[in-house]
Amino acid sequence: MAHILELIRADHDFIRSLLDDLAGDPETRDLRCITLRRELPGHIYAEEATLYARLRDVVPEEIRQSIREHSDIRDMLARLEAIPLRDGAWMPALTRLREAIEAHFTAEEDLI
Repeated sequence: MAHILELIRADHDFIRSLLDDLAGDPETRDLRCITLRRELPGHIYAEEATLYARLRDVVPEEIRQSIREHSDIRDMLARLEAIPLRDGAWMPALTRLREAIEAHFTAEEDLI
């Protein structure tokens, strides 16, 4: 289980880094956005299949809440993907997604 937790924390750090890059340099935004679209759903799936499966009976309400947050994050990512990168609505949508992800990661890291 310790190995799973290390991988999850490393994934969190990687996704945080991607979000920082997306909020920063517009020149790398296209590539970072593609990477986020690939990495974030993969991270969510892996987390639910490994960590959440093991903790479901131990902390059921926390796991249900985390799964709801995952659903919200997926929806926010889909909304972000629908907005052109140069559109004025893109950065506020990224900010909302970033805040939701950070709140989720923080709660999850406190739990584990």
